Amino acid sequence: LERAVMSRESVGRRLTLPWHHMNEHVNLRTKELVVMAGAPGGGKSTVAVNMAMSMEVPMLYLAQDSPASVLSRMAALAMSQETRKTFRAIADNDQRIIIAERMADVRPTLVFERGAQELEAIKERVEALHEWLGEYPPVVFVDNLIDMIVPGTTHGDNSFYTTALPYLKQMANEYNLTVIALHHVTR
Repeated sequence: LERAVMSRESVGRRLTLPWHHMNEHVNLRTKELVVMAGAPGGGKSTVAVNMAMSMEVPMLYLAQDSPASVLSRMAALAMSQETRKTFRAIADNDQRIIIAERMADVRPTLVFERGAQELEAIKERVEALHEWLGEYPPVVFVDNLIDMIVPGTTHGDNSFYTTALPYLKQMANEYNLTVIALHHVTR
């Protein structure tokens, strides 16, 4: 036990949350899998988007559930603008170029991926970020867990979770990062 406790790998690095009060009460560390669960529309993505836009660390945001909504929220936060207005502007070809130019230097190490991802593809993206940044991103958001692709299963099968969750936890340990998986709970 003494050797285990003294090992550098015994505990991951503490991450600073963007909100003082929450930072005092929530001890978020790398090498962890965090499941943020709640009802649809309960604010999981809102919290995740605000964390992604406010934390000063490299990160990967996998917007699998509603990428257009997540992207609009991120851009709206960056421009201090109403989300609906930003959503409409992104849909307009001319205004999209203006927004893209305004976003050019905002959170340059926040990588945004849209669409459902397989577990192995998530790992490949984390490794690609390591090559680009010289380090693994301390935070990976999986928005939303049930939208991941686990071959041979669906989110209604127990095998979906018994495959996906250990894989994400192992990835967090192996790459010294925090995986924050958002999950819809309906019962």
